[in-house]
Amino acid sequence: MTGRGLATLLLCGSLTACGGAPDSTAATAPGERLYALHCSACHQRDGRGIEGVQPALAGAPTVAGDLQPLIRWVLFGERPPALVSQRRASVMPVFGWLSDDEVAAILTHVRGAFGNGSTPVTAAMVGAERRLRH
Repeated sequence: MTGRGLATLLLCGSLTACGGAPDSTAATAPGERLYALHCSACHQRDGRGIEGVQPALAGAPTVAGDLQPLIRWVLFGERPPALVSQRRASVMPVFGWLSDDEVAAILTHVRGAFGNGSTPVTAAMVGAERRLRH
C-alpha cells in the first residue's frame, strides 16, 4: 500500500469512528458545546431549568422573542422578570467575558433547540448590544 493509500484509509477510518462527515446540525455544535459548559448546570441540558430555582429555556416565549433582552441577560446578567415565573429564581450571572462569537453560538443553540425553533443570533448583534452598554 502506498503512503497516499494508507493516508486515505486512515482518514476514512477516523471519519467513520467519529460518526462520519458533519451533518446539517454541525452549525449548532459549537453553541451546544458552549451551552453544556456554561449554562446547563442551571438551565439543565434539556433547557427545562430547575423548578423554583432556575427558569426553563425550553419553550419560553422570551427566548424566542426580542433578541435585545436575551443578549443583555447573557452579557450583563440580571433577573429577567419575563422569564422567571418562580418566586425564588436565581439571578442570571454575568457572561460578558465570553466573546461575541461564543454568546451568539450559545443563543443560536438555545433559540433553535428545546422546541423554541427561532432565528439565529450573530456575533454582530451581540457586539452591538455590548457597545450600547459601554
